[in-house]
Amino acid sequence: MKVPGVLLTAVLFVSQVSQVSLFAQAWQSPASVDSFTPVGLAKRVRQVQVRFSESMIPFGDLRDVAEPFIITCPEPGKARWMDDRVWIYDFDRDLPAGISCEFRIRNGLETLDGKAVGGPGVYAFHTGGPAIMRTRPYEGNTVAEDQIFILQLDADAVEASVLENVYFAVDGIASRIGVRVITGNDRESIIKSVYRWYDAPP
Repeated sequence: MKVPGVLLTAVLFVSQVSQVSLFAQAWQSPASVDSFTPVGLAKRVRQVQVRFSESMIPFGDLRDVAEPFIITCPEPGKARWMDDRVWIYDFDRDLPAGISCEFRIRNGLETLDGKAVGGPGVYAFHTGGPAIMRTRPYEGNTVAEDQIFILQLDADAVEASVLENVYFAVDGIASRIGVRVITGNDRESIIKSVYRWYDAPP
């Protein structure tokens, strides 16, 4: 009867050692960025939000501290801590098309407890090419055969790219119908006639 008791004691001892080892490994594992938004293609970006896995600053003390990221972006903004784990970067305006931004974790970044922050290290997003914000006539309206469309974009478009990539699809007609870009005085006259009661788009 003594042998099983010895074995049981040994098993319990090994189990306790294993638990201690696991706790030690968990404590030594690096902190990380739990979430970073936005990434990749994103439109009308006004804010970047980052959540860390552990506390980065004293809770309740949101005074200015060293920024956790080195920011490469042509648009200005301001950084702030929402709480001890969430860091915010507010841009001065909604980002237009054609903007690329990179956020690189600062070398030697540590949590409040002194743990290194690991992970990818670099997070980036871009706002893509010009996108249609408004159209006249509006979607669903009946149009004429020689209809003129006014498109308001979120950035300047290259005329050659428009002619190459924009077309109309008409029910009953298999081939694509190309477009013509109206410029100069004709463009100005059309815009003035359509928006005579409203502020014309830029």
